[in-house]
Amino acid sequence: MYHFICQVITLWLTLLHKNEPTKNSNPMMRTAITLLWLAAYAAVCSASSLRLPAIIGDNALIQQDTDITLWGWANPGSKVTATPSWQAGATATAGADGKWTLKLHTPKASYTPLEITFSDSDGESKAISNLLSGEVWLASGQSNMEMPLRGFWTQPV
Repeated sequence: MYHFICQVITLWLTLLHKNEPTKNSNPMMRTAITLLWLAAYAAVCSASSLRLPAIIGDNALIQQDTDITLWGWANPGSKVTATPSWQAGATATAGADGKWTLKLHTPKASYTPLEITFSDSDGESKAISNLLSGEVWLASGQSNMEMPLRGFWTQPV
């Protein structure tokens, strides 16, 4: 879809500059329209086909010794490969809507920084780095969690 939009914008810009200006044409309006089309061209044609959600990024902690699910978007039908630094990679195919999902097995806990490189069949790649493998705990509590570690003056710990 992106390639089609880029072709339409390129055709429009070509036609806009091939036509000779008439007496009634406003040069400022032609310039404004040209700049608008150029901005649209830059926004659409520079869009990345391989994308990851904002929650998947650098400097993260991943749960140790388990299967994690990774997901994102690519051009429909594109093959996406995730290659981690600790094992062989996994491959998924983007569906008609461009969404893909794959699973990787994580290593045991370590202080060694890890990396995952994502690449698609269109030749695009992205890497997330400085990942650590360890225990991920989510804690929540109740109203009594406001108590400091030393306790209250009437309720020492």
